[in-house]
Parts: sequence; C-alpha cells; structure tokens
Amino acid sequence: MGFHQEENPVSTDSSDTSQAAGFHHVAYACRDIHENHRFYEDLIGLELVKTEVTPYGAGFFRHTFYDTGDGSCMAFFDLHGVGEADKDRTDISTGLGMPLWVNHIALKRNADQTAAIVESLHEAGHGTYTLEHGWCRSTYVTDPNGISLEFCVDTPGFEPDRQRALELLDAIPESTVKIV
Repeated sequence: MGFHQEENPVSTDSSDTSQAAGFHHVAYACRDIHENHRFYEDLIGLELVKTEVTPYGAGFFRHTFYDTGDGSCMAFFDLHGVGEADKDRTDISTGLGMPLWVNHIALKRNADQTAAIVESLHEAGHGTYTLEHGWCRSTYVTDPNGISLEFCVDTPGFEPDRQRALELLDAIPESTVKIV
C-alpha cells in the first residue's frame, strides 16, 4: 500500500529527473462518506486503509484512503465547513459542463476481477456499460459522487509508439463522428 515505509524511498535529490514511481494517491471530494465507503469497499473491493480527521478553521474534514491493489490509493475528502461552495457538487465532469466520460478514474483489472465487480454492482442496482477500444476493454459505472469509474482490461493491440503519439498531438480528424 502507498503508506508503507520503504527501505529505499524515492530520491529527494533535485537533480534526479527520472520518471515518477507512480501515483501515491489521487483525491476527490465525496458527497456522503458512508455511501462512498459502501460503494468503494463493499461493491468495488477497495480496502479502506487510512482515515484522517483534521480540524480546519471553523470546520473539519475527513480524508479516507482506499488501496487500489498496486500500492497506490484512491482518496476522498468529506468536507464540513471548510469553505466548500456546495457539498453536492462533486461531479468532476458534468459539474464543469463536460460529458461524464471526460474526467474519469480508470482502474486496471483483469477480466475475472471485472466480471465479479460488475456482478456486485448489478446486484446493488448500479448500471454499467462496456466499450471495446481495440487495445483494451473498459467497463464503466458512475460512483455516488457523479464520477465516472472505469475498469480497464488490457487486450492485445496496445503498442506504445512515442513518435506517433507526438505526431498526433496536433492532429484533426478528416471527418468527425458525433459521440453521444
């Protein structure tokens, strides 16, 4: 998990320009800490590994951390009087006027893990949908905070190609297809 002490911690030498070792955690606001916990631990299977309760000004916040299975964590803030404009506005895409699928969280899983998660979600009344991307198969659900969560299963076909990726940074398709 991301909170374990390492014998050889990441270098703090400012001359070290190597790539990051990965995410320690990513954090989002949640609407209801208990509903969020039931969703992420009971349905998705991420274990709650740490909770902090911190006074802040006239209010406080809770910061929860769920192990994603690779040592990194998904974290959530439960805010109470710390300056939040609207506690119910936690949707990171639609709340900003973008389609739901733009800002999302993708967790790497295998096909069996994804099937078990989908079964758990369906039994709890959550809808899912799956897309074949050609290089991965993605199953999506919307979490209690209005955030799109993806379970990504790698399939043959993903070939890293840095040169092509750089060339496409300014590409505009010849024709566009309306995606709904």
